[in-house]
Amino acid sequence: MVEAAPSVPKVVLDTSVLVRGILSSRGPSGYILDNFFGGAFDLVLSLSIIAEVESVLRRRHIRARPSFNTEDSHDLLVALIEASRVASGTYHVDMVPTDAKDNQIVSTALEGGAGTIVTEDAHDLLSLKVIKVRGFSPVQVVDAKAFARQLRQRL
Repeated sequence: MVEAAPSVPKVVLDTSVLVRGILSSRGPSGYILDNFFGGAFDLVLSLSIIAEVESVLRRRHIRARPSFNTEDSHDLLVALIEASRVASGTYHVDMVPTDAKDNQIVSTALEGGAGTIVTEDAHDLLSLKVIKVRGFSPVQVVDAKAFARQLRQRL
């Protein structure tokens, strides 16, 4: 009897986790991106998330960092896009009343079939804990440290 290969989870990383991982391979966000490129999970993005990451990376205070390299950051973002699943962005929800921009994260997770959102947004997204919408599988909302721990436990 042949055993089925374990399924790879689908995950949405919010802008702060993506930017932190792009800027530094250290810390939970860097560890998470390393694991993504190692095949530990499928990353689900949307055009709106990609645009927001690009916008943050163009900010003056980010570019002023001594360790910031525009070309390397661009190359890593392109690699992320090429290796991820990009949701069409046609599904929209209004579940985050305190920050409407975060609705794109939730919408991307639901549309892309992600089971997890990883965020550092304690005020708006982490407070949701589990997102339940009729017709979709539940989506867990966890912080980067918790998700990095989950990745370590799977190894």
